Amino acid sequence: MEKIKVIDLLKKIANEEEAPQIISYEGVKYHIDELEHFYVNDNRKALLEYIFDCLNDFDALMTEVEILEEDKKIEKIIPTSLKGIDNLDEKIEIAHIDTISAIDKINEIIDRLNNE
Repeated sequence: MEKIKVIDLLKKIANEEEAPQIISYEGVKYHIDELEHFYVNDNRKALLEYIFDCLNDFDALMTEVEILEEDKKIEKIIPTSLKGIDNLDEKIEIAHIDTISAIDKINEIIDRLNNE
C-alpha cells in the first residue's frame, strides 16, 4: 500500500493539488466529502477534528496514512479489425500494436494482483 504523511496530505489539499479519494488513518477509513471538501469517516467525523485533537503532539502530523484507491475496472481489449486491409505489412503493424496493448493490459492485471 502506498502511504503519505498527514502533513504532506494537508499540503496537497491546501495547494489544491490532486489528493487521494480514500485513505486510512490509524485504522479508520476516510473519504473526501464533496460538500465539506475534506476527509470524513462513516460517522461524518472529519479527519481534521481528529488531527486537531492531537495537535499538542507533533507526531500526529508526521503519521503516515494509507492511500486506499477505489477499484477501477480493467477495460477489455478490442482487437483492431483486419478486414478490408489487403496490405500484409499494414496487417502485421496493426497486429503488433494489438499485441503490445494486450501485454500492457496483462501487466496492469499483474500489478493489481501484486498490490493486493
